[in-house]
Amino acid sequence: MFSTSAGSTTLPSDYTFTPADAGVAQIGVVTFYETGTHWVVAQSGAISGRQENIVVGPADAAAFVVQGIEHPATVDDSLDVEVVVLDAYSNRKTDYLGTIHFSSSDVTATLPADYTFIAADNGQALFADDVQFGAVGIHWVRAEEGGVSGRQENIEVTDHQVFRSVGYQNETVLAEGNASVLLSIVQLTAVFDAPLPALVGVGDAVVYDTDQDTLYDAVAFIRARKADDTFIVRAADDTKAQAVVTATPDWAIFRAYSSLGDVQTGSENAAIPTSLRDFDAHTDGADLVTLDQIWNIACYADAPHVVSDSGYSFAHWVTSPTRYLRFFTPYRGDEVGIRQRHSGSWDDDAFYLIRSSVGPDGYGDPLLYLTIRDVRIEGLQCMENSGCCFLSGIQTAAADHRFSHNILRGSGIEGMAIRVTSNLTTARIWNNLVYQTAADEGDGVWLEGDVTAYVYNNTIYSAHRGVYLYAATVTGANVHLKNNLVLDNVGSAVSGWDIDDKAATYAADSIRNCTSDATASLPGLQNGLINQSSAAIFAADFLTTGDFDQLPTSPCQNVGVDLSTDPDLPVTTDLAGNTRPRGTDTWDLGALEN
Repeated sequence: MFSTSAGSTTLPSDYTFTPADAGVAQIGVVTFYETGTHWVVAQSGAISGRQENIVVGPADAAAFVVQGIEHPATVDDSLDVEVVVLDAYSNRKTDYLGTIHFSSSDVTATLPADYTFIAADNGQALFADDVQFGAVGIHWVRAEEGGVSGRQENIEVTDHQVFRSVGYQNETVLAEGNASVLLSIVQLTAVFDAPLPALVGVGDAVVYDTDQDTLYDAVAFIRARKADDTFIVRAADDTKAQAVVTATPDWAIFRAYSSLGDVQTGSENAAIPTSLRDFDAHTDGADLVTLDQIWNIACYADAPHVVSDSGYSFAHWVTSPTRYLRFFTPYRGDEVGIRQRHSGSWDDDAFYLIRSSVGPDGYGDPLLYLTIRDVRIEGLQCMENSGCCFLSGIQTAAADHRFSHNILRGSGIEGMAIRVTSNLTTARIWNNLVYQTAADEGDGVWLEGDVTAYVYNNTIYSAHRGVYLYAATVTGANVHLKNNLVLDNVGSAVSGWDIDDKAATYAADSIRNCTSDATASLPGLQNGLINQSSAAIFAADFLTTGDFDQLPTSPCQNVGVDLSTDPDLPVTTDLAGNTRPRGTDTWDLGALEN
């Protein structure tokens, strides 16, 4: 029988000598698939022998491994790329001397020039800072020579996406270094010598020492989580972290801000060293258009976020449809190690906003008052006891306001969910759960003036009025209602219960809404389901559990219209982030897909 030191080899089968062999036999062929210096042994019982020092080189080049482009990157990052030449058996082709050519799915990208390998490369070459993308998107970069090629796929290239974290009243250190836990930053990647706490995530500020004097002198911000010890980091302006550091024990991680109000005023976490704290220079809103940035405010569930009676006013930010302000809760594994967002039902352990006290009339005092042009609110929870969760109130410019994947509930006093008050605003409102805002003026979605609104796949239960159109100028012609589940809202019949009845007609493409009264058949609302009972749709204890999943027998399941290619608001997920539809089903009405 035969054996070898090579891990991948074809050896001859066992062989039994015959008298005719006279002790000498050409038994078969040994084929090596692994480069290196190997031996082969022939053995029969206690008798053995072997050939030593068999040097095996690589076969012909069969593939290139293109790797090392760190991402998410931006269109002006200078990035490394590495090419490794392999034979058909995944051995490095150390004697490769060919000439490779680079190409990319981004035809505007700057790529390394054609390169001829030399013997000293040993089949592997690094091209430092030689890749720069010119277009936002998901791209690949390919290296090829003749019929041999390879490429790095799924390289995410974005606009400048600034991330800042908010942990309510949390000024403590989230993690810090020591002699056993070192930090290294190269290119876009920060690597720690031990796993970080799961609550560390996007937007958090990493302060560190670059000149080995034990003092923090640089700050970077987490842009993405690759693993619990590996993160993509960016400078404050979302360029590459300029200070490269190797194995420093002097680092610490903080939330960038300790309240949403501090984001408006640019008042950074006071625990961050003073010399590094003024990373956001604005004092009353930033000019995102001039900065060429999108701002993403990551809201962490460090504590219930208490808001005063006057709420927070977000004003004076200069934005555009492509340079906007976004509030969101991290939940994906590439954002944070432990979910900060609800999972489709109210969760006290997830991020939520609540008013500090009940005012005498909180009707005009929203928790978040948005008078900036372009803003998005995604995945928040709000418990309102006296006013409005989110008020879209810009009156001077065409606005793009988007509200999705939020859970908004009242406490039985006077809680309103979403109010849009300007004819100049285009509001997109989808995958929201609103419930128990039934006190006076506690409406689910309040639309005022000739606002253009796309209201898709929301569940609104026990509000004063579900979807309410206010003011005599409202005709409804610009209001598009699709796939909404609006039940048991208790306002007066004069002003509408589930869906407002003052509109002459809704937009002609409005379709498949379900109500517990007759309002799903108002003019312009096509193929509605009217006079539906919530008892036939939800489990008996749904208010106690907060679980608004529909029963398997619900008449509002598998009857919705597919909105995945809707020209005004494509929807592909539900409130909990599940894909719509699920399995072989068709679309459900409401915020949750069963």
